[in-house]
Amino acid sequence: MPVHSLETLREIIQNTPDHVVFSTKSKTVDACRRLGIPKREMFQVLLELEPEHFYKSVDDHFIVGDQLDVYYYDYESIPLYIKFKITIINGKKLIVTSMHGRK
Repeated sequence: MPVHSLETLREIIQNTPDHVVFSTKSKTVDACRRLGIPKREMFQVLLELEPEHFYKSVDDHFIVGDQLDVYYYDYESIPLYIKFKITIINGKKLIVTSMHGRK
């Protein structure tokens, strides 16, 4: 069962896209670029996630007690591994995410 709400994910992306943070930004953006997914489409990938794409929740290696949800999703026939969490920093809801090709 996912820890984070896809509905909240969509609300944040649609209303405050500047609150989406790509963790290890250059690594995530470069990985997607190599797969042919430009940064602007990375937002679309997140918006297309559905409950049936959920794989598992994992502990955040950087912040003890936080968890990330992992989704397996094929975007335009590209198998992706997507992790995200929704957190509050300085009173703002943020999405912290990473995505790369799935083997």
